[in-house]
Amino acid sequence: MWLLGLLQMGALGCQRERAVVVVDARSPVAASPPVAAPPVAPPPAVAPPGAPLDDGSGLTTLEISGMVELPAGGRLVGQVFVLVAKGDCLAPGNQPLRRMPATEDAAFLLHVLAAPGTELSLCAYLESPKRPGVVLPVVVYGKAARTILVEKKGDQVLRDVTISLVPAAPRSFVGDVSKRSGSAATR
Repeated sequence: MWLLGLLQMGALGCQRERAVVVVDARSPVAASPPVAAPPVAPPPAVAPPGAPLDDGSGLTTLEISGMVELPAGGRLVGQVFVLVAKGDCLAPGNQPLRRMPATEDAAFLLHVLAAPGTELSLCAYLESPKRPGVVLPVVVYGKAARTILVEKKGDQVLRDVTISLVPAAPRSFVGDVSKRSGSAATR
């Protein structure tokens, strides 16, 4: 309690003298001109939920999901990848747009941007584990049965796409690990 009293006494000693302003309510007071508020930019337009997003690039966003079916029998060692390419993903000189690993249960979900009117295809392949200095060709791969024609407007969603892997002639894929490491493997 004595501490509170000490604080009050200190506060009284530190007070400054206050100026008192008296205004005669009977005399007209000159009003100062109103201060203009700074201009406020309108909020950005927000698309309603579910509407396609327009980033101004003219490209269509595709969301593609599905499963990669592994060949029956035998245990496969390696990582499954899914590749989206312009044109035929198995053709030499194809133009890959996106490459992603599938999940452990061989599911995939990927997003890709493409120009309207472009024809795309999906391939999947089993990439063998890396060994230093050794480039192994891909011998288990497959292609989705249907091609994708990119629509002119909005987002495209493709679900339940299936790609079956089968043993096939050795090859490499554009964008596979051997290409990134600077190897001279052929397509």
